[in-house]
Amino acid sequence: MRAAASRSLTRPRGRALRENLIEAPLLVAALVSIFTTAGIIGVLLFETVEFFQVIPFWRFLTDTEWTPLYSNQQFGILVLFSATFLTSFGAMLVALPLGLLSAIYLSEYASPPVRRVVKPVLEILAGIPTVVVDFRQYPFENTVPSAILMGKLFGQEARAQELVDFYIKHINTVYAKVEEIEKARKSKPLAFIYRAARFDGDCCGTFGRGNMGLFIERAGGRNLGSETIPGWSGTVNPEKVLAADPDLVIVTGSNWTHSTSVGKNYVTFGYDAAPEQSRAQLKAGVEQTPGWTNLKAYKNGQVFGIWHQFYNSPYSFVAFLQFAKWLYPDDFRSLDPEAIFKEFHEQFLPLPYSGAFWVGMKE
Repeated sequence: MRAAASRSLTRPRGRALRENLIEAPLLVAALVSIFTTAGIIGVLLFETVEFFQVIPFWRFLTDTEWTPLYSNQQFGILVLFSATFLTSFGAMLVALPLGLLSAIYLSEYASPPVRRVVKPVLEILAGIPTVVVDFRQYPFENTVPSAILMGKLFGQEARAQELVDFYIKHINTVYAKVEEIEKARKSKPLAFIYRAARFDGDCCGTFGRGNMGLFIERAGGRNLGSETIPGWSGTVNPEKVLAADPDLVIVTGSNWTHSTSVGKNYVTFGYDAAPEQSRAQLKAGVEQTPGWTNLKAYKNGQVFGIWHQFYNSPYSFVAFLQFAKWLYPDDFRSLDPEAIFKEFHEQFLPLPYSGAFWVGMKE
């Protein structure tokens, strides 16, 4: 009896061997997972310590630029955090009330036929992925990830990477030179951007520390809008422009024939514009603006015009190159933004280069 009970409680040797053969790989897999996780954490900690030995932690938290791919590297997490927060907050403002009201309506008020139709539709809509791209507010930080994201969405990752490489190459050309210029110079030229100039309307819309205002700052200049308005765009008092007496004035324009908000007295730029026409419009508009003929920018021939639509496109970097050339013409004598823009058309755009996209008043 005891022998029989003992045999019933003892696993057969063959079964124990099979279980051990199963347990051993599971143990190895578990150990590999543990050591891999520990290794990842260790590498992250090591790289983090090294990173903060180079970049102060407070600068990482408060700097407003994130440009790790450029020669002038900046690692400010604030711009990424604020962009994520604003995007998420804006989405919640729309999604929470609409979602809550829809749920209450479907559960409490909708008739069965309506519920059978509307509920599946809402479930399908909820499953559609949403992405956010930005070529406008923070172009230096967001153009590269936005272009890469668009490439993934349309199955054109290789083409997107080519565009990104082209973009970074020319951005870094300017950054490297600007770094040399800033080491050699004590002062920076002051520029004023007259945004979507309405020479027959109220003056003076401009860009703050965003969009084209950043083009000026990253190209080694001072942007009057950054020093006078808190947001990324706004309006500067005309007397403030006269008092500041900027070294350069840059007017943005486009073909606003069908616009009801810009007026009729603007500077035409774009694919159907002629340089002579744009230059004549720029000169006439500046000279009819009260007090502008007394500005040093006018007297020194440092008044320019540029296509407004550069402000919201993946080729906004071309305007950045041209701003650098206007700010420091001697240092960027060999830089040819027009040739670069033509090359960009040949490689990435479906239409040929034509028209006028910038002019100088005295060119």
